[in-house]
Amino acid sequence: MRKLAAAAALALMTWCPGAVGQDQAGESCTRSLSDLSEVIDCLARIPTARPFNDATGQACATLESTTFVRPAQGKLVMRYGEASPYGNRSKGVVIETANAGQVVAPADSLVLYVDEFRSYGRILILEPGCGARFLIAGLSATRVARGQIVRAGEAVGVMASGSSPGYAPVLYVEFRRDDRPVDPGPDITGQ
Repeated sequence: MRKLAAAAALALMTWCPGAVGQDQAGESCTRSLSDLSEVIDCLARIPTARPFNDATGQACATLESTTFVRPAQGKLVMRYGEASPYGNRSKGVVIETANAGQVVAPADSLVLYVDEFRSYGRILILEPGCGARFLIAGLSATRVARGQIVRAGEAVGVMASGSSPGYAPVLYVEFRRDDRPVDPGPDITGQ
């Protein structure tokens, strides 16, 4: 139960659609706001191209048929929609990983947000485009910067290392379409 606390708390979070742009405007958003929803909403007003977008040549229909890459190897310990220990339904999946396990991008995406956020720790929001977003939390360190384009399978971070006995690092992955959490499917869950 203890190891799911951070991930379950994240499942309660809500966040808004958005995009990242110039560093100066993005820095202003992250510096002046304390609520993640407000930060993402602020970033939404800064236009930037995404990998899947009719304007960039990869139509949104292409994203619909894309096979996602599982972001981390490990044991699935909570499925989308499963009851959490806190009485709510999980809006994402939780994967128990190896110490210092690598985390990769599930799809070609724009790095929308990467930073520590309150008690949630380091979070990463990736936006392939076409109203789709991945929220990834539980990372110990990240290897990407806001505004960067990452490719599916590219390393984006690592999990914690040196966990105490009986405690393994967990990765929370939430997939959203049009700002609604949806089941990420077998590619992400490994099932």
